[in-house]
Amino acid sequence: MRPKVIFLLPLIIASVFTATTTAQSTTTPHPTTTPHPTTTPHPTTTPHPTTTLHPTTTPHPTTTPHSNTTPHPTTTPHPTTTPHPTTTPHPTTTPHSTTTPHSTTTPHSTTDTQECEFNGETYSSGDLLEGSCLILICREGTWRATGEISGTCSRCSIKNDPHFIDFFGLAFDFHGTASYKIAMDVGNAYGVTGGFYRCYSFPSCLDIITYTDDAGTVITFDKDDTDSILVQGDPFAVNNNVQHVESAGGVAHPVLAWKHNARCIRMIGTRGIAVAFCGWEMYVWAEDGILGALEGLCLAGPEFDADEPSSGFGRLDATQGEINQWGESLRVSGNSASSPLETTTALPVVGFCENVNEIWTDCETLFNFSDTSASASLLQVTVEFCVADLCAMTLSGATHAEMEDWKGVMVVMLIYTIEIIDRTHPKDDPPPPSEDSTGGINIQVIQEVNL
Repeated sequence: MRPKVIFLLPLIIASVFTATTTAQSTTTPHPTTTPHPTTTPHPTTTPHPTTTLHPTTTPHPTTTPHSNTTPHPTTTPHPTTTPHPTTTPHPTTTPHSTTTPHSTTTPHSTTDTQECEFNGETYSSGDLLEGSCLILICREGTWRATGEISGTCSRCSIKNDPHFIDFFGLAFDFHGTASYKIAMDVGNAYGVTGGFYRCYSFPSCLDIITYTDDAGTVITFDKDDTDSILVQGDPFAVNNNVQHVESAGGVAHPVLAWKHNARCIRMIGTRGIAVAFCGWEMYVWAEDGILGALEGLCLAGPEFDADEPSSGFGRLDATQGEINQWGESLRVSGNSASSPLETTTALPVVGFCENVNEIWTDCETLFNFSDTSASASLLQVTVEFCVADLCAMTLSGATHAEMEDWKGVMVVMLIYTIEIIDRTHPKDDPPPPSEDSTGGINIQVIQEVNL
């Protein structure tokens, strides 16, 4: 879950969701928070549907403290704005990012303006950069995002409550309120750590995320600012262009960052790790070849000797107490605040929720995405996360408007997850052709949604 935000979704409903008339068991507002990609060209071999759903923007909470060690207020964690329309739109086609970067500069090119540079190597125009999961293409001395994701990488997602799906498709919850290893190498030389704060009476939410490429290149993401990052502690503005990040004095670092859409910053480094940070959710990718060298909350499978779900997604077979103990062993700094519901009894939050059956039905209706490419196992895990969220909000005294608003956010997050899955190449899939493309129809859809 996330702290207070305000969502408006008229444009998404008017422009994209009109094909669906699924009735909800309760009113289901959807925020105007759908991130709107504006920077990702597509390879010519990846056609996209003509009714592509694109999230708009999601405002950040303006009153959330940043400390990882100080619990945040537990009252009214969500905005109390007027609920949105009473129907729940669902995508009728597979959502894809159809954004087109409009870079007019050539950051860090070599003496040949047709070449691009990364990590000390040069690439000719048309060459692909694939070794860091998020595939880029060199275009006349400028790196451009293709939106495609390498099949040689595994993905981990973290969404507020927080809900984790690790690199192996295993889903679990962990409510720590300190800074923890997300995917760090065992020597702590590089990788991702995450800070969490108490955003309800017991769940926690994303706060500060840190990516370390090496001791001289440390990147910090803040949930309250999706337009800039800190590079070695210095602010750096991120825009639609793929660019080398810089610290004070114009010192360039071997990390490329860009805005994937209005809400999400994407970034790659030299370690085979990529990050997408969207405020209330984040994704981490890692090359399969380095997974054995990593530890953190994105690697529950090896810790619990769990098999990968044959269906793609499944619940981690461990008690909540076991998960809590393991999670706290990964603490980097800060003290995790205790919670009356977070005990070693492993009793899930839904056990405290009196209207759990009604909430189950509501969530199943909300995520009745049978007309998309979302797998049944992904939808099942998403429904379980939804039930936990709404039960937690009920126990925390959230208003009806706040709960309806959060339903809309959960729909947006699922849509983005589906987009990511659809743009990920199958394992051992050959690389896409060097030519990138932007479909005219998809661009028209973006323009209409932006009006």
